[in-house]
Amino acid sequence: MDAVSGRRSLRWGGLVLFGLLLAWLPLEDVHIGAALTLAALFGLWLYGRLISEGRLSALAHLGWAALAGAVVPIMALVLMVFKSGLHAHGFSDFSVAQMLGVLAHVPQALGVGVLVGFFAQITGRRDRGEEAN
Repeated sequence: MDAVSGRRSLRWGGLVLFGLLLAWLPLEDVHIGAALTLAALFGLWLYGRLISEGRLSALAHLGWAALAGAVVPIMALVLMVFKSGLHAHGFSDFSVAQMLGVLAHVPQALGVGVLVGFFAQITGRRDRGEEAN
């Protein structure tokens, strides 16, 4: 995939992600699954944006992947707070325990981000015909 089609794919991915967010916001949903899914999709989209600008060193690749992974629970928390404020009930759509539970998973999400970056780097090298050193 060349750089132009990669950026176009990311643009379309961002538009689809925004559409999913707009479809989720009006729902009266108190489960964290949808917020986590949207946040994970945002993390993947962010990772794609961060690495699409050019060739990166292995360490930079893993660093950007770790950052994108760590953003997932934080973004889920932001989405949960935003949705609760948008609905303007006398109570929050999500409990404090749910929000703190999501936030407690930042280290695991960071680790998953590193793994995603590692495998993306391996498959990218294989696709380019390079040997892993």
